[in-house]
Amino acid sequence: MRPVQTSTRRRAVSRNRSSHPRRRHSRTAVASTAVFAALFCGCISVDSTPVQLSAASPVQLFDEGSRVSGVRLAALWAHNERVDGLDIAGAAATSRGRVRGVQLSGVANLALGGITGVQFAWISNRAGTLEYESWDFANTDRVFGADLRDTDAVTGAQIAAVNQGKVTGAQVGLLNHAPRLGGLQLGIVNYSGELDGLQIGLLNFSPDGFLPVFPLFNYDFD
Repeated sequence: MRPVQTSTRRRAVSRNRSSHPRRRHSRTAVASTAVFAALFCGCISVDSTPVQLSAASPVQLFDEGSRVSGVRLAALWAHNERVDGLDIAGAAATSRGRVRGVQLSGVANLALGGITGVQFAWISNRAGTLEYESWDFANTDRVFGADLRDTDAVTGAQIAAVNQGKVTGAQVGLLNHAPRLGGLQLGIVNYSGELDGLQIGLLNFSPDGFLPVFPLFNYDFD
Protein backbone atom coordinates (compact mmCIF):
# COMPACT_ATOMS: atom_id res chain seq x y z
CA MET A 1 0.00 0.00 0.00
CA ARG A 2 2.85 2.40 0.68
CA PRO A 3 4.05 2.55 -2.95
CA VAL A 4 0.48 3.34 -4.02
CA GLN A 5 0.23 6.19 -1.50
CA THR A 6 3.57 7.62 -2.62
CA SER A 7 2.44 7.55 -6.24
CA THR A 8 -0.83 9.28 -5.35
CA ARG A 9 0.97 12.01 -3.43
CA ARG A 10 3.34 12.63 -6.32
CA ARG A 11 0.41 13.07 -8.69
CA ALA A 12 -1.25 15.56 -6.35
CA VAL A 13 1.96 17.57 -6.01
CA SER A 14 2.40 17.55 -9.79
CA ARG A 15 -1.15 18.84 -10.29
CA ASN A 16 -0.63 21.65 -7.80
CA ARG A 17 2.59 22.70 -9.47
CA SER A 18 1.00 22.68 -12.93
CA SER A 19 -1.80 24.94 -11.70
CA HIS A 20 0.61 27.68 -10.55
CA PRO A 21 1.54 28.96 -14.06
CA ARG A 22 -2.15 29.26 -14.92
CA ARG A 23 -2.76 31.34 -11.81
CA ARG A 24 0.22 33.53 -12.63
CA HIS A 25 -1.01 34.11 -16.20
CA SER A 26 -4.48 34.94 -14.91
CA ARG A 27 -3.10 37.44 -12.39
CA THR A 28 -0.90 39.01 -15.06
CA ALA A 29 -3.88 39.41 -17.38
CA VAL A 30 -5.96 41.02 -14.64
CA ALA A 31 -3.12 43.37 -13.69
CA SER A 32 -2.53 44.33 -17.35
CA THR A 33 -6.23 45.05 -17.84
CA ALA A 34 -6.28 47.22 -14.72
CA VAL A 35 -3.23 49.18 -15.86
CA PHE A 36 -4.70 49.67 -19.35
CA ALA A 37 -8.01 50.87 -17.90
CA ALA A 38 -6.25 53.28 -15.57
CA LEU A 39 -4.09 54.72 -18.33
CA PHE A 40 -6.79 55.00 -20.97
CA CYS A 41 -9.70 56.23 -18.89
CA GLY A 42 -9.21 59.76 -20.22
CA CYS A 43 -8.98 60.99 -16.64
CA ILE A 44 -5.45 62.40 -16.93
CA SER A 45 -5.73 66.14 -17.47
CA VAL A 46 -2.80 68.21 -18.72
CA ASP A 47 -2.53 71.52 -20.56
CA SER A 48 -0.35 70.05 -23.30
CA THR A 49 1.14 66.68 -24.18
CA PRO A 50 3.59 65.61 -26.93
CA VAL A 51 1.85 62.24 -27.38
CA GLN A 52 -1.78 61.19 -27.23
CA LEU A 53 -2.93 57.58 -27.54
CA SER A 54 -6.57 56.68 -27.96
CA ALA A 55 -8.71 53.62 -28.51
CA ALA A 56 -11.99 55.46 -29.02
CA SER A 57 -12.60 58.76 -27.23
CA PRO A 58 -13.13 59.13 -24.28
CA VAL A 59 -11.04 55.98 -23.88
CA GLN A 60 -7.74 57.75 -24.38
CA LEU A 61 -4.58 58.52 -22.42
CA PHE A 62 -5.29 62.21 -21.77
CA ASP A 63 -8.70 63.83 -21.49
CA GLU A 64 -10.42 65.69 -24.33
CA GLY A 65 -9.54 69.09 -22.88
CA SER A 66 -5.81 68.50 -23.34
CA ARG A 67 -3.85 70.00 -26.23
CA VAL A 68 -1.60 67.79 -28.33
CA SER A 69 1.69 69.23 -29.59
CA GLY A 70 3.35 66.34 -31.37
CA VAL A 71 1.63 63.10 -32.38
CA ARG A 72 -1.86 61.77 -31.76
CA LEU A 73 -2.61 58.14 -32.63
CA ALA A 74 -6.08 56.59 -32.41
CA ALA A 75 -7.22 53.06 -33.13
CA LEU A 76 -10.73 54.33 -33.97
CA TRP A 77 -11.17 58.00 -33.09
CA ALA A 78 -9.80 60.70 -30.81
CA HIS A 79 -10.93 64.12 -29.69
CA ASN A 80 -8.91 66.93 -28.13
CA GLU A 81 -8.99 70.67 -27.60
CA ARG A 82 -6.28 71.28 -30.20
CA VAL A 83 -3.70 69.39 -32.23
CA ASP A 84 -0.38 70.70 -33.52
CA GLY A 85 1.52 68.07 -35.45
CA LEU A 86 0.57 64.67 -36.88
CA ASP A 87 -2.94 63.33 -36.27
CA ILE A 88 -3.65 59.72 -37.34
CA ALA A 89 -6.88 57.82 -36.69
CA GLY A 90 -8.31 54.55 -37.94
CA ALA A 91 -11.81 56.02 -38.24
CA ALA A 92 -12.05 59.72 -37.34
CA ALA A 93 -9.87 62.53 -36.03
CA THR A 94 -11.61 65.50 -34.40
CA SER A 95 -10.51 68.68 -32.68
CA ARG A 96 -12.45 71.49 -31.00
CA GLY A 97 -9.69 74.03 -31.69
CA ARG A 98 -7.54 74.69 -34.71
CA VAL A 99 -5.35 71.95 -36.14
CA ARG A 100 -1.88 72.90 -37.34
CA GLY A 101 -0.34 70.01 -39.20
CA VAL A 102 -1.71 66.90 -40.91
CA GLN A 103 -4.89 64.94 -40.22
CA LEU A 104 -5.02 61.40 -41.66
CA SER A 105 -7.97 59.09 -41.04
CA GLY A 106 -9.73 56.11 -42.55
CA VAL A 107 -13.19 57.72 -42.57
CA ALA A 108 -13.43 61.41 -41.63
CA ASN A 109 -11.64 64.45 -40.21
CA LEU A 110 -13.28 67.29 -38.32
CA ALA A 111 -11.44 70.44 -37.23
CA LEU A 112 -14.00 72.73 -35.59
CA GLY A 113 -11.47 75.53 -35.26
CA GLY A 114 -10.20 75.10 -38.80
CA ILE A 115 -6.91 73.71 -40.05
CA THR A 116 -3.59 75.03 -41.24
CA GLY A 117 -2.14 72.09 -43.12
CA VAL A 118 -3.66 69.05 -44.82
CA GLN A 119 -6.72 66.90 -44.17
CA PHE A 120 -6.82 63.47 -45.82
CA ALA A 121 -9.67 60.97 -45.40
CA TRP A 122 -11.41 58.41 -47.58
CA ILE A 123 -14.92 59.76 -46.92
CA SER A 124 -15.17 63.30 -45.55
CA ASN A 125 -13.25 66.36 -44.38
CA ARG A 126 -14.84 69.28 -42.55
CA ALA A 127 -13.24 72.39 -41.17
CA GLY A 128 -14.89 75.27 -39.33
CA THR A 129 -17.43 75.77 -36.56
CA LEU A 130 -20.50 73.72 -37.39
CA GLU A 131 -24.01 74.48 -36.22
CA TYR A 132 -26.60 72.21 -37.80
CA GLU A 133 -29.70 74.01 -38.95
CA SER A 134 -32.14 73.74 -41.84
CA TRP A 135 -30.89 73.06 -45.35
CA ASP A 136 -29.98 76.32 -47.06
CA PHE A 137 -27.89 75.64 -50.14
CA ALA A 138 -28.34 79.21 -51.43
CA ASN A 139 -26.65 80.71 -48.36
CA THR A 140 -22.94 80.40 -49.03
CA ASP A 141 -22.11 80.43 -45.31
CA ARG A 142 -23.98 77.18 -44.87
CA VAL A 143 -22.81 73.78 -46.02
CA PHE A 144 -25.58 71.17 -46.16
CA GLY A 145 -27.22 72.64 -43.08
CA ALA A 146 -23.91 73.44 -41.36
CA ASP A 147 -22.76 76.94 -40.59
CA LEU A 148 -19.03 77.40 -41.15
CA ARG A 149 -18.17 80.63 -39.36
CA ASP A 150 -14.37 80.59 -39.46
CA THR A 151 -13.01 83.21 -41.85
CA ASP A 152 -10.23 80.86 -42.97
CA ALA A 153 -11.37 77.39 -41.99
CA VAL A 154 -8.76 75.73 -44.22
CA THR A 155 -5.36 77.10 -45.09
CA GLY A 156 -3.84 74.26 -47.04
CA ALA A 157 -5.61 71.28 -48.62
CA GLN A 158 -8.52 68.91 -48.15
CA ILE A 159 -8.46 65.50 -49.86
CA ALA A 160 -11.48 63.18 -49.50
CA ALA A 161 -14.62 62.04 -51.29
CA VAL A 162 -16.49 65.01 -49.73
CA ASN A 163 -14.77 68.23 -48.65
CA GLN A 164 -16.41 71.14 -46.83
CA GLY A 165 -14.88 74.37 -45.59
CA LYS A 166 -13.79 77.90 -46.43
CA VAL A 167 -10.54 77.27 -48.23
CA THR A 168 -7.37 79.13 -49.03
CA GLY A 169 -5.57 76.41 -50.93
CA ALA A 170 -7.12 73.36 -52.57
CA GLN A 171 -9.96 70.88 -52.33
CA VAL A 172 -9.60 67.54 -54.12
CA GLY A 173 -12.47 65.05 -54.08
CA LEU A 174 -15.71 63.89 -55.67
CA LEU A 175 -17.79 66.68 -54.10
CA ASN A 176 -16.17 69.94 -53.02
CA HIS A 177 -18.10 72.69 -51.27
CA ALA A 178 -16.52 75.96 -50.20
CA PRO A 179 -18.51 78.99 -49.04
CA ARG A 180 -15.38 80.86 -50.03
CA LEU A 181 -12.52 79.54 -52.16
CA GLY A 182 -9.17 81.11 -52.81
CA GLY A 183 -7.31 78.55 -54.89
CA LEU A 184 -8.30 75.31 -56.63
CA GLN A 185 -11.20 72.89 -56.58
CA LEU A 186 -10.67 69.58 -58.39
CA GLY A 187 -13.57 67.13 -58.38
CA ILE A 188 -16.71 65.78 -60.04
CA VAL A 189 -18.98 68.51 -58.63
CA ASN A 190 -17.55 71.77 -57.29
CA TYR A 191 -19.35 74.60 -55.55
CA SER A 192 -17.98 77.91 -54.30
CA GLY A 193 -20.05 80.82 -53.03
CA GLU A 194 -17.17 83.28 -53.35
CA LEU A 195 -14.62 82.27 -55.94
CA ASP A 196 -11.12 83.60 -56.36
CA GLY A 197 -9.44 80.83 -58.28
CA LEU A 198 -10.14 77.85 -60.52
CA GLN A 199 -12.68 75.04 -60.51
CA ILE A 200 -12.06 71.89 -62.57
CA GLY A 201 -14.74 69.22 -62.69
CA LEU A 202 -17.75 67.75 -64.44
CA LEU A 203 -20.02 70.50 -63.04
CA ASN A 204 -18.77 73.73 -61.52
CA PHE A 205 -21.05 76.11 -59.63
CA SER A 206 -20.19 79.62 -58.49
CA PRO A 207 -22.06 82.92 -58.61
CA ASP A 208 -18.64 84.59 -58.97
CA GLY A 209 -17.56 82.47 -61.94
CA PHE A 210 -17.55 83.71 -65.50
CA LEU A 211 -20.85 81.78 -65.63
CA PRO A 212 -22.87 80.60 -62.60
CA VAL A 213 -22.70 77.00 -63.84
CA PHE A 214 -20.27 75.62 -66.37
CA PRO A 215 -19.00 72.12 -67.24
CA LEU A 216 -15.32 71.16 -67.11
CA PHE A 217 -14.08 74.42 -65.58
CA ASN A 218 -15.02 77.74 -64.05
CA TYR A 219 -12.93 80.59 -62.73
CA ASP A 220 -12.70 84.06 -61.33
CA PHE A 221 -9.50 85.93 -60.55
CA ASP A 222 -10.13 89.29 -58.88
